[in-house]
Amino acid sequence: MSTTPGKCPICGKPSHPKYKPACSSQCSYIDLGRWLNGTYVVPGEEIIPVAGSGSPHSEEDEY
Repeated sequence: MSTTPGKCPICGKPSHPKYKPACSSQCSYIDLGRWLNGTYVVPGEEIIPVAGSGSPHSEEDEY
C-alpha cells in the first residue's frame, strides 16, 4: 500500500487525508459541485424513470 498522497483533481496539489481526494475544503466543494451538476458522470446505461411508478428502470427491463 502506497503512502504517497495522490493529486487533487481540482488544482493538482497533493491531496490531504481529511479532504481526500482533494487538498482542501474549497477544492472538495468544487469537486462535489462538479459531480452534482453532471460535469462528472460514471459511464453506464441510461436509466429512464417509469411514469407514475416512482422507480427508475433501464430500457432492457421487460414488462
